[in-house]
Amino acid sequence: MGSLISRRTFLLGLLGTSLGACAAPVIRTPGEEVEKFPLVDAHSHYGAVRDPMGEDLIEAMSAAGIKRMVLFEASDRGARELARRFPGRFAPSYQGPMGIDRRREEMKYGKDPEIAQQIAAGYEKALSSGAYRGLGEIPTYHPARPVPIAPDSPLVLKLLELAGRYGVPINIHCTASDGGATRMAQGLRLHPRTAVIW
Repeated sequence: MGSLISRRTFLLGLLGTSLGACAAPVIRTPGEEVEKFPLVDAHSHYGAVRDPMGEDLIEAMSAAGIKRMVLFEASDRGARELARRFPGRFAPSYQGPMGIDRRREEMKYGKDPEIAQQIAAGYEKALSSGAYRGLGEIPTYHPARPVPIAPDSPLVLKLLELAGRYGVPINIHCTASDGGATRMAQGLRLHPRTAVIW
């Protein structure tokens, strides 16, 4: 099969990730396949109160062949603690107030440059701490969020600029329909050097 990952390995990894998130029985990926094709879970949300403790998460990751996990964190707890306790296994990503619906209401749809600057200052503080390896997930046009914030709003453009300046990826959730793709493309054009996971 050469350098391609086998369908079985991919499906077992995907299943293992899902099961790990639910703290269900564990499916084990054969060790030789894990060594050849290490997996990275690039999109996981973590809240220290309701999610599995570190040891349970590590066990589920190891069983599924996941070497490293990107954890989105809205507050400054949980993901950073896991990264400290298990070096090399977790990459904390700062979601900040963009992930908190009641805070999004204060953001005036991300259109006010002054409010955008104030909110971005918190993101810059998180990045300058050195504790985070990325920004996100940043929800913009998102069907589950009551306050839509355009991906080319002053607020999101400032976050794109910060991610580029600090050399970290930014994960943006933006529904492509209803003009989302056009506005996302505009934001990307304005920050072509920023690594964006859409």
